[in-house]
Amino acid sequence: MELIPHTGDGMTSGAYAEAYQFQVPWTVSQSDVHEGPIAPAYTPFKWESAELAFSSMKMNEESGDLMLRWYNMSKEQTELTLSTDIPCEHFYKTTILEEAMPPLTKNAVGGLSMVVGPCEIVTTGLRLY
Repeated sequence: MELIPHTGDGMTSGAYAEAYQFQVPWTVSQSDVHEGPIAPAYTPFKWESAELAFSSMKMNEESGDLMLRWYNMSKEQTELTLSTDIPCEHFYKTTILEEAMPPLTKNAVGGLSMVVGPCEIVTTGLRLY
């Protein structure tokens, strides 16, 4: 159990994000030193939105697509801006069961900009080449 004090606004104080992350321990796996295409210091994707809490990143077992999930902590709609250097055919939004919806249009820099509804959980898939 953790008590997280705040001034009444859990979103702007960061209390909601801290509480959300408290439930699940971060998991990592160390590999040996080996050759490969990914640099030792690498960021697979970048995203922006003060109202969203990043929830998970995983591979879909059936399709092999990369799945990214966020939760809108506010009661207002917000915009998610996402960019990645991972080569992908397209982005798509999914249902909570990870059923793919039609491809989304990439923004001017090849990333994704999308509106997320109030308190919405949003899962975005990256169809990899």
